Amino acid sequence: MGGLGDSAANDTDLLPAADRAIVRYARATVARPPEASSSLRYLAAAVVSEVGPGGLEVINAVCAFSGALNTIMDIMGVKIEAAAQRFAVTFLPSVVNPELPWMPDAHHFNDSPDALLLLYGADEAPSPGGDSVSPFHSQSVSPSRGKAIPLRPKQLPQTGTGGSIRPSAWLKRPASNIASLGRTLPAAASGLLVERRLYSGIPSSAAGIRRWVDARLGTKAAPFLRSVGGIELARAWCFGLRENLTVAVGEPPTSRLAQPGNRAWSCVERAAFVFAFAVATGSAALADASVVLGTHVSGQPSAAVRETFEAFGAGGALGNRGGGRKDIQAGRRLVMASAAGMGNVHGALVEELSSTCTPAAILELGSLISFSEMWRRMEVVFGDAAEVELGR
Repeated sequence: MGGLGDSAANDTDLLPAADRAIVRYARATVARPPEASSSLRYLAAAVVSEVGPGGLEVINAVCAFSGALNTIMDIMGVKIEAAAQRFAVTFLPSVVNPELPWMPDAHHFNDSPDALLLLYGADEAPSPGGDSVSPFHSQSVSPSRGKAIPLRPKQLPQTGTGGSIRPSAWLKRPASNIASLGRTLPAAASGLLVERRLYSGIPSSAAGIRRWVDARLGTKAAPFLRSVGGIELARAWCFGLRENLTVAVGEPPTSRLAQPGNRAWSCVERAAFVFAFAVATGSAALADASVVLGTHVSGQPSAAVRETFEAFGAGGALGNRGGGRKDIQAGRRLVMASAAGMGNVHGALVEELSSTCTPAAILELGSLISFSEMWRRMEVVFGDAAEVELGR
């Protein structure tokens, strides 16, 4: 991600003004390390001028949550669903060349026939797992090898089982849509009950959340929370913090939440993983918060904790914890690889994790990295670097 003047920032010129502002801002929020403060303020102000402060808040929340979702899906090796890939390739333009359709990168690419019918046509879909597919921007190579097929939307089939998804088709099935809504409403109500149970103990006011966070991370941690207008978004972040990082920290002794349970990684180890992720992604605020947590739970001076975490991030042992622990070192390598880009999570690293970590440990670490990305993005979009006048 470059500055505002590079070609990547200007290839949205054909979009409407509001869409152009949103796309440019969203790109900046996901950059690692973050864009300069002045650039973010400029881009955020452009979004506010088009969709208002409420629209910016929604976009910020989507950017944060999509970071968490994409990260865990990447770590778990989940490919894009066939229907979703077909839809995206049909309707979304490439960010590199708007004349071409959007394409997923190699890490997400679904090479099943169902996902490729729109790319090649029903008679040319390659077999799953074949090496004839090159899912990069301008063209793919057909099974005949060497035959370049430009991937332009007008060339994609419009009918048949491999045809594109037409928005008008959804409007022709009112009865089916109503039936689907009837099934969705009870599920939504059930989800609200589950959420209420999971969020038990997390305050529902801004002042209460601030006290709750202070008890776990100290009074200076997570200053971005003051800029979060939606209390439910703040509560969601608190839930992620509790489940992934602080576990039993700050809970009343009589609370069931005070019991850490059978966790694969200790609180100090989790804080060290987050510190390594923060440094690798250029998030100073996230690194500082992880040091505060490590200091809180270990009882050691802050300077000593930071020195230990820095050595761990550089490949050293985690104090007297990681010297002979192959699982901790494998976990650190997963953190560093995912921070640099999910294309780095493959082959030897996957085998190392599988041989040294339990399935529960891998899932916990994947969830922790996912939450770390959400936290990092919230520091960017709601933090001091991206503040604009939001009318509050």
